[in-house]
Amino acid sequence: RETLAGAGLNEVVTHALVSPAEEAKLGWPDDLAAVSGTEISVTNPLSAQHSVLRRHLVASLLDVLSLNERQGRGAVAIFEVGKAYQRVSDVPSEWTRLGLLLAGAAEPSSWNRTERFYDFDDAKGLVELLCRRLGLGTPTYTADRRGFPFHPGRALQLSAGSPAVLVGRVAELHPDALQAWEIRAPPVIVAELDVPSQERGSLVPVRVEPI
Repeated sequence: RETLAGAGLNEVVTHALVSPAEEAKLGWPDDLAAVSGTEISVTNPLSAQHSVLRRHLVASLLDVLSLNERQGRGAVAIFEVGKAYQRVSDVPSEWTRLGLLLAGAAEPSSWNRTERFYDFDDAKGLVELLCRRLGLGTPTYTADRRGFPFHPGRALQLSAGSPAVLVGRVAELHPDALQAWEIRAPPVIVAELDVPSQERGSLVPVRVEPI
């Protein structure tokens, strides 16, 4: 949280309970949990909009982006550390995730520069910053060719450490996926990382030398 806030992102906290339709419309892959599970439904929900436990964070971050756009703010750089849930072999399970979302102008226009929008390299840079902070070295990337909900050719799976202690995915979302939220922003870049693996990293000690 400290590292990402220092990099200019805002932390958000979203609902773990979502609607079944919202959980299904993104189609985010389940392989980050290394298991295949099903959604967990609430026995007595207060409303249909909060009747299942989410399995991923990215859809919740898209809700935040959509709300910001409706309020006239298209430049959004946010992160969330939250829980994801699945029922695995009839047993409820939960994982802690780190989700990132970048959209809109990273740098506003000025007299000496044009407006610059967030791109794929910005998200990779944030992931690499976290890896350096945790002493995991430079992450390795492999192409993710699964297609929707990712933009073709702009999705990567990543791992860091030896053996791999940090796993996740960084991708640009497909325009058709954004239409489900009526998002008009330029490229929307997202990432979702496994937080328990980050906890096995170690902070590099800061040593102060006398002047």
